[in-house]
Amino acid sequence: VFGRLSVLKKDGKEGAFFDITSDITIGRGVDCDIRIKIPSVSRLQARVFVDENGRCNLETLSSSTPTVVNGSEINGAVSLNDNDAITVGGRTFVFQNGKEFHLFFIIHD
Repeated sequence: VFGRLSVLKKDGKEGAFFDITSDITIGRGVDCDIRIKIPSVSRLQARVFVDENGRCNLETLSSSTPTVVNGSEINGAVSLNDNDAITVGGRTFVFQNGKEFHLFFIIHD
């Protein structure tokens, strides 16, 4: 798992989450991995992609609806950092770095 996007609910708590194991798409379209059923959201709004170093990046694909990271509208692609807030059409997600999800077990004889 390279990272995770968690839905930030209105009460500020994290809700459903989406593990990032490969590229994912975000938008209103039925073929998007994360579907946001809000008319102002583009059918294909944004995508999260994993670069050659295993880092997650967010690319906006809509020219009409802003994709916002930590309160700033993005153009093109940006690298995601732990706890970045991503807002699309009034829905907010929190990004968590995948390093937090790797568990290592030490087995003793």
